[in-house]
Amino acid sequence: MAIMTNPTSSWADGPLLAFDLETTGTDTGTDRIVTGTLISIVPGREPQVRTWLADPGVEIPAEAAEVHGISTDHAREHGRPAAEVAAEIAEALTDTWHPTRPLCVFNAPFDLSLLDSELRRHHGGSWR
Repeated sequence: MAIMTNPTSSWADGPLLAFDLETTGTDTGTDRIVTGTLISIVPGREPQVRTWLADPGVEIPAEAAEVHGISTDHAREHGRPAAEVAAEIAEALTDTWHPTRPLCVFNAPFDLSLLDSELRRHHGGSWR
């Protein structure tokens, strides 16, 4: 029996998840999450956007702040504890990402590895 597919349909037609992290740097083993964004895109509906601001617990280097615009002082004043943020991001990804919903990430190996490192650092285990 042949499986029929719609040749005019594409994975990009949705639903999709978009995910991004901004961090203190580019080392997945030592750098920290500063912000996270998860956008659920379902055709015909308004996108659902979740954002997080973390106090990474370390200084945000000037080079990183130039990229994402978040200073150490701003993160400390307005951010939430990094352990809470990492856990909530992982929970949101787990709840919304599944095989029929592609996850779109600009630099997936970096963002997902850094999230995993944060979960190991704060919670003693990895994401998946």
